[in-house]
Amino acid sequence: MAMQGVMVGTRLFPGPTQRSAPRTPLGMSQTVRGRRVRLSCNASSPSSDRKEQWNGTFYNRSAVQQLRELLASPGIHQGPCCHDGISAKLIDRAGFPFAFMSGYCVSGARLGAPDAGLMSYHEMMEAGSLCCNAANIPIIGDGDTGYGNAVNVKRTVHGYARAGFAGILIEDQVAPKACGHTKDRRVVSRQEALSRVRAAVDARDEGAGILIAA
Repeated sequence: MAMQGVMVGTRLFPGPTQRSAPRTPLGMSQTVRGRRVRLSCNASSPSSDRKEQWNGTFYNRSAVQQLRELLASPGIHQGPCCHDGISAKLIDRAGFPFAFMSGYCVSGARLGAPDAGLMSYHEMMEAGSLCCNAANIPIIGDGDTGYGNAVNVKRTVHGYARAGFAGILIEDQVAPKACGHTKDRRVVSRQEALSRVRAAVDARDEGAGILIAA
């Protein structure tokens, strides 16, 4: 999906707060342009200290908590798109509170092709891991249609959580999908769209822990 910032009006499924793991200090923190930035203690792997294990699935607890707090705060929050480690790091250093790893950006940078379902689940997860390890801000990953049926959606959510994403966006387009800002897009039935959301939320509650946007 092509995005230049946060989507206003997108429905978020952050999950019940009682299911969240308790927040603990992880490394040092400092204030940069009015926002708190959490720093990793491990210079070789910036996100390693931020990944915790919960119900068998690794997820980026600090980033998830940062994103929850950001969404709970008033105002419209801008988050530019990234596609690799350097773009994620530049967004972080520019002072933005979060980023979005766009399927359009990743497809364009890697394949020189539009966002038409050409990137695989594994390719997107690999790109996401590089982005999340390079930045100290929460990143939402473009999960496209979930790469298949409801079972695939659950696998995608768990995989994105392991990659370090704070959230995932799931679309309601048919497969093969079209770029989000092109004409003649087709969406699935309401029932199938709901099944994707339910599968994503189930994966979150099973331990993925990340926020769901649909």
